Order: sequence, then C-alpha cells, then structure tokens
Amino acid sequence: MITTLTARLPRRPAHRRAHRHLHPQANAASALAPTYPVLLAGRFVAGLVVATFFAVAVATAVSTAPPAGRPPRWRG
Repeated sequence: MITTLTARLPRRPAHRRAHRHLHPQANAASALAPTYPVLLAGRFVAGLVVATFFAVAVATAVSTAPPAGRPPRWRG
C-alpha cells in the first residue's frame, strides 16, 4: 500500500530523505514518548519509513542483477 501511494515520487531521493529525516525523528519520539499512544504513533511512522525503504531497496537490487540471475517472476 505504501509503495502504491508513493509510486509517483522519484524513488531514490524520496526514500533517502524519508529515511534520513523521518526515521530518526520517529525513533526519538518513541524513545521519549510520555504516553503509550505517542509511542505507538512513533513506531508506526518508523515502520512506514522502513517499509518504503525496503520496497525501494528490493526493487533496486533486482534491477541491478543480470536477467539470468533474477527470480523467474522478475525476468523480463
């Protein structure tokens, strides 16, 4: 779902910015959370950032592999 929502953004710059800026802030908010809902919100945002980064990282890794080394469903 996150990948679909961010599909129109330029991949590498967008995930770098999100991972560089949002991830530390979300973790800091979680670490310093005064209440449980704030902790949950911080962890949720951190999870979204990591999920977006992982989706882009997998797509990048597959695109750099030679076609013969790709999984069958990614050949093309």
